[in-house]
Amino acid sequence: MVKGRPGAAYFTVANGGPAAASLAAVVIDGAGKAEMHETKGGAMAPIAALEIKPGEAAKFERGGRYVMAFDISDTVKAGD
Repeated sequence: MVKGRPGAAYFTVANGGPAAASLAAVVIDGAGKAEMHETKGGAMAPIAALEIKPGEAAKFERGGRYVMAFDISDTVKAGD
């Protein structure tokens, strides 16, 4: 993390339910705003919502989907 710059969050979210689920937003404690994004063909684009089918998982990782965190509090440290 670099003070004054956005950060990124990477994780996997799984749908263990019987029906499709829609991930419409992400909240990060200590960040003023968090946005889902995706890199395709070298360009970054926001993701409004992501459908996850039953029994499937969506990865948020470098070079693909990720969450950008803005206005990060000084109390947040890398890896928190």
